[in-house]
Amino acid sequence: LKPAASPLSRRRTVRADGPGQDSSPPPARSAGMPRAARGAATPAAEGARVVAADVDRQAPSDPSAQDTRKSRWTLKKVEQRPAPVSPPMDDAELQRIQKLCSQRVTLDMASGWLHVKLGRCGLKDSQVVALSRHLEAILPAPRQSVGEAPLVYAWLELDSNAMSDTGFEAVLDVCVRHRVYFKVLKLYKNRLTDRAGARLAALIRRQTSPIEEMHLSHNRMTERTVVAIGAAAMANRAYPRTDDDGFGVPCWIRLEHNLVERGDHIVRLLRNEGLHICLAEDRKNCGAQGCVHSGRGRGVAKVHLFALHTQRRRESAGEDAAGRPPPLDDDGVRAEIRRWKQLPVREVAQPKQQVPSSQPATGGGEAGGGAPAPRETKPQ
Repeated sequence: LKPAASPLSRRRTVRADGPGQDSSPPPARSAGMPRAARGAATPAAEGARVVAADVDRQAPSDPSAQDTRKSRWTLKKVEQRPAPVSPPMDDAELQRIQKLCSQRVTLDMASGWLHVKLGRCGLKDSQVVALSRHLEAILPAPRQSVGEAPLVYAWLELDSNAMSDTGFEAVLDVCVRHRVYFKVLKLYKNRLTDRAGARLAALIRRQTSPIEEMHLSHNRMTERTVVAIGAAAMANRAYPRTDDDGFGVPCWIRLEHNLVERGDHIVRLLRNEGLHICLAEDRKNCGAQGCVHSGRGRGVAKVHLFALHTQRRRESAGEDAAGRPPPLDDDGVRAEIRRWKQLPVREVAQPKQQVPSSQPATGGGEAGGGAPAPRETKPQ
């Protein structure tokens, strides 16, 4: 009996003209050739495990490099790594988050404002969940009748942290349960994905008092979030909001430095479906407090999408192609718009008073370019 051949002595390559064929042994390796410059080895025994080749260091002259790379991506798609779980907090971290909540989370029922200013605090999901428990303790219990529910406006700053969708949803669930109306959301420089984007779009669709600012740059959102937010604003008649002079003011949204593909084409499709969008190219008149197209007619833009064309590459953001959904095509964009238009609006208390005058001055935003000052014809 001849001894069984070594798995490394023969290799199995995938050819375009048919099934894989056993090729001859590779040529002798030269002195300057790296050790790993060879194809994926396949054991001859049936049911043996397939090992992916190290194609990143494969010699360019090897004709099987392209097919081996496809096999490697297929294996990576099957073996998806589980999402990292934040470790539980110790006593020191718990005391730290309790101190931060006591100093930077304020609720003034006289003015009707909730302020959460926890940006640049290095908060992880476990600490953001602790924040949600603090909000659960201080917010008034919602009443059974929707019309009699107390109305609280929220200014939420959780930017520049290590927060993912799990932590953000914990805070959002508490605020929605207590019928809190968000006015300003600063969530940039986190780890939010389209899962959080869908929750924000549902918030836009549900609130009858419109959101004024949403700072979402430097996250991991794709064009699905852009379509969802735009379609939700299109379906809500509260947008654009009206200032004291009766001028329409679009919602200021920042989604730059995300993973949005074909941003200009997505905006064109949304406009064709009837959504009025301003790209805030006039930096003198377009901002959180005004728009160059502001007026009393129906042609006022509903949302500002500032610097949407400035996006990151998915490779530089550390995104794996195996775990993300495919980009939306034109039919997918139209289907998403129809889906958001048909969604029923659940329980929302119609606001019976104007936004409290003690609202803090807006116009900050992400580092590297906040919202500009409003037009001179409007009050500060």
